[in-house]
Amino acid sequence: MLQSAVAVGAEESQGLQPSEPGIESAWLNRQRAWLESRANILGLVGFCFAVGIGLANQLAFGFAGDLDLLGSGLTLAVAGLVAGAGIAVALTRRLGRWHLAIAATAFGTTIAPVVSAMAHSERVLPQAIALSLAASGAVLCAGAAKPGTIRSVAFWTLAAIIWVSLALAVANLLFGGEAAFRNHYYPRYSEYLGLPVLSGITGHQNTLGFIAAIALPVQWVIADGKSVIRRRLRAEPRTLLLVALGPVATAIALLWSQSRTSLAAAVLGLIVVSLPLRRLAGRTWAFAWAGLLAVLALGPLAVGLVGITTFTGRVEMWTYAFADFRANPLFGYGSAFMGRDGYWRDKPTFPDLFGAHNQLMEMLGRTGMIGAISFTAMAVVLAVAAWKVHQRDGGVAAAIIVVYALIGSLETLIPLAQAQAVGLREVFTPMILALGLIASSLALVSRRGDGKDNQDAPVSRNAPHDVGRPARRRLPGQPS
Repeated sequence: MLQSAVAVGAEESQGLQPSEPGIESAWLNRQRAWLESRANILGLVGFCFAVGIGLANQLAFGFAGDLDLLGSGLTLAVAGLVAGAGIAVALTRRLGRWHLAIAATAFGTTIAPVVSAMAHSERVLPQAIALSLAASGAVLCAGAAKPGTIRSVAFWTLAAIIWVSLALAVANLLFGGEAAFRNHYYPRYSEYLGLPVLSGITGHQNTLGFIAAIALPVQWVIADGKSVIRRRLRAEPRTLLLVALGPVATAIALLWSQSRTSLAAAVLGLIVVSLPLRRLAGRTWAFAWAGLLAVLALGPLAVGLVGITTFTGRVEMWTYAFADFRANPLFGYGSAFMGRDGYWRDKPTFPDLFGAHNQLMEMLGRTGMIGAISFTAMAVVLAVAAWKVHQRDGGVAAAIIVVYALIGSLETLIPLAQAQAVGLREVFTPMILALGLIASSLALVSRRGDGKDNQDAPVSRNAPHDVGRPARRRLPGQPS
């Protein structure tokens, strides 16, 4: 008391007003309240900007091959805005610790190539920093926005990629041209369907197949495809239209891409979303979930290394990737990993190959333990998050993780913009959509700051596409 009185007297003797800490805290509370009232809109805008960055780069790679829009200063600035929006919504305390964990591990995984480049005294590419900022910011923004809105953005973005690719293919077949069938690594060719392999606007058939594999189970849940089967095509016209625009078109593109791994992953994803997920709870099912992901992610690597199969030459790639990791276990080979001059010169099967075609081996060979640990942490966080929400989101997050686990064991699915090969950035859009969908699913379970487990109203069991909207009450005798 005596010390405070002396301090106040000293301030008054110098012509100063006594300090009022309550004024500052009240101002901060007002700013936080203003930000909270606009967090949904800010999160949606930030997420859409991140998706826009991915689509711009997707189109650049698909049609120009080596044109890299992510290298522009404008895109770096937009990525900075996305990250700023994510930080702003995080300050509102609306996000749970799982949102923050996903954002942190996503940033660590995508920034690892930059750390490796700095360790090797290589030039750091601005697009690598932009990708990391946009990925982590998109997670935070999607977690703050309404889950139903994020699902709508993902549904129509995926549908647009599929439909434009199909329209371009039909136009090429009718009027000539090969834009929809162009592959930047191999010439145009036909496979078992008797049609040229479809790459659409993605630049590679495996990329289109991967996007379709992600889209098929996600669109099936959002469009409420179960009701179409349950009611024998007598569902609501809106549901039938969504199924036609989404899963049906995606299935056509998936088959036309002729990517067998993507087809298997999509079927597995559909099985996941078709299971009675509300009944699968407890430690037994949790261990089963972990075992399934371990088999999908590590099974092909183990099978290949013991010599059962070569997975069309991938085992050779994994061997060289591990050799690069052993040469520099902490930071890996660096930016030129598997893209350096002459690396495949004596291997005519892969004249222009880049990447290890296995996400774990890619991180080990390119970024060493720094990247491998970040990637493993992100994979574990995403797997646990998907299990936490599998009873609430219709299996969307679980299906995404399953697709990533299977295809990621045979392909490189996380874009690493510091890599010399531009192709490793072609999968940025599906990664942003996948992270956003998982973050929006988490928003159904945990939202800090409101004292509840979920700020949104209950989700209608019979209308998964209405996630985030209040469940409609049924009158007695009214059909579900």
